[in-house]
Amino acid sequence: MIFAKPCAKYSLLSFAAAAALALTLGACSSLSSHRAGDAAQPQTVAQTLSPKAGDDAPDIALLDASSDRIVKLSDYRGQVVFMEFWSSVSAPCLNAMADCDLLAARHKTDWAGKAVIVGVSLDETREVLQENLRLNRWTHMPQLWAAIPSPGSNSTAKRSYNVTTLPTAFLISPDGKILWRGHPKDINIEREISESLLK
Repeated sequence: MIFAKPCAKYSLLSFAAAAALALTLGACSSLSSHRAGDAAQPQTVAQTLSPKAGDDAPDIALLDASSDRIVKLSDYRGQVVFMEFWSSVSAPCLNAMADCDLLAARHKTDWAGKAVIVGVSLDETREVLQENLRLNRWTHMPQLWAAIPSPGSNSTAKRSYNVTTLPTAFLISPDGKILWRGHPKDINIEREISESLLK
């Protein structure tokens, strides 16, 4: 009986220590599992970067406006390319495209094989594009339709160049480098192409 109280006290202390240890180990295990779960499911941040001056121009596949012929941007490699994204439902686009077609007509001979102005339509249907080209008689430059894999806003061309406003244009060197990007009203297209041909 003399040792009953000390033994009971010792047993209680041992039980309390064991419980504390179990709680500690349980918390560590839970924390480890949480961290392991975090590691197994890393967060991914998607970001689309806009091609800028000095970057390689992404090669894109487009459809000829009047046929199912596939035309790639790389088909114009070796020439200075002024590529303008536009849409038939945008008044600023129509004005800019009219200027481009006149410029292409003016330099049809001296720019042949050396420089080209290309229209890339983001229209949702080919019929709308073709009707617009017919009414405006824009026949002096290649007109292409961004319809791969699907038309307009879902096209690879729009995504590759991160086109968010229309019109948006790119001046591309003969070796496929972007020289300039912006609104066509902010550049003297004729002068810039002519100067690029002298380089």
